[in-house]
Amino acid sequence: MCRAKQFLTSVLVVAVIISVSLTPLTSAFAAEASTSDEPQLSEAQAAIIADASGQTLWSKNEDMQMSLASVTKIMTAMVALDSGIDLNASYTMTAVDLGPYSQTAGYKENDQATFSDLLDVMLVFSANDAATEIARIVAGHEDKFVELMNKKAQELGMTHTHFTNVHGLEDAGKHYSSVHDMVIMGRYALLHYPLIAQVVTKRSVTVSINNQNKTFESTDQLMETYKGLLGIKTGSVESGTTFLAAAQRRGVRLYAAVLGCQTNDGRFADSAALLDWGFSHMQEQTLATQDTVVRWAPFAYNFSFKCPIYTSEATGAVFDGATLSYDSWQYRTNTLVTAQDAYGVTRWYQGERTVAICSYYAGTPVLGVPSYDIFTTPSFYHA
Repeated sequence: MCRAKQFLTSVLVVAVIISVSLTPLTSAFAAEASTSDEPQLSEAQAAIIADASGQTLWSKNEDMQMSLASVTKIMTAMVALDSGIDLNASYTMTAVDLGPYSQTAGYKENDQATFSDLLDVMLVFSANDAATEIARIVAGHEDKFVELMNKKAQELGMTHTHFTNVHGLEDAGKHYSSVHDMVIMGRYALLHYPLIAQVVTKRSVTVSINNQNKTFESTDQLMETYKGLLGIKTGSVESGTTFLAAAQRRGVRLYAAVLGCQTNDGRFADSAALLDWGFSHMQEQTLATQDTVVRWAPFAYNFSFKCPIYTSEATGAVFDGATLSYDSWQYRTNTLVTAQDAYGVTRWYQGERTVAICSYYAGTPVLGVPSYDIFTTPSFYHA
């Protein structure tokens, strides 16, 4: 196995240019972080901005446990969809009493609603009665559904999260999460649940309640104003407001979360500040081009033939305030290869954050080609 500490020469020239132009580590994920350039927040007691892979770019109290309020409903939606229930099936509503100040769609006992409508009004309008009905339909009782939510959180690695209900109403400190865990949850939801990703971008939904169509506006006020916003969920309880957001610009996707804000406007302003800060520092770069030949290796079954060693494409969001480093490993040195053999890998990183990974693999053998091998350059050495 070979390991490199400098960039591959001509093959990855783009990466070399980037590396030379970047400044020393000053990002939040660097060994020595700088506080001279941080997001300017007004209300959030805990906040985070993370990249597309969920890795933290900057955070404040990222593991602090606080009420996540109606952001809870993202987990409710995931667990509901995991059940495989028919979204078009119609169900009879029951009597639900969530208190006079609870946000509800207004379903009454014996109303009819499709499961799809319940999901829509829960995620867009944050209707607590819809969340409760979803739990009853899927698990028979809210407590059993909550058990599934906590199990799912554990599977996702949400170590600072505990659910006691399906809607997010405050429960004396027993129902909580952290901004770091919220990003884990939101990222997973957008990547693995296309329906959730679609619904959380809706500005309004119209559903049938008591045989009448009723339109509900989204609680997400950034949807109209923030370019590239992808959702996902607001929350508000007596102890504070919260927001879990995702946005994408110029190929760069970011996740932001805030907890413990004082006002609705404050949660949106702080979330926008986090996203603005992230986009101002991140730029998508191509670090390796697909199918670039880096070596011709001897073919295992006929020494007159050689196999090209190709690169995979590697692109990643590069943080402009941190040095771009990399490690390269060559799996096969001075050995014969066959087509499709894995040959090596390069990983680019900034601090502890992985930016991109390029794999090397053997192609179809060819007769009579010249020998060259970039892996014999001084940038490679035996580990």
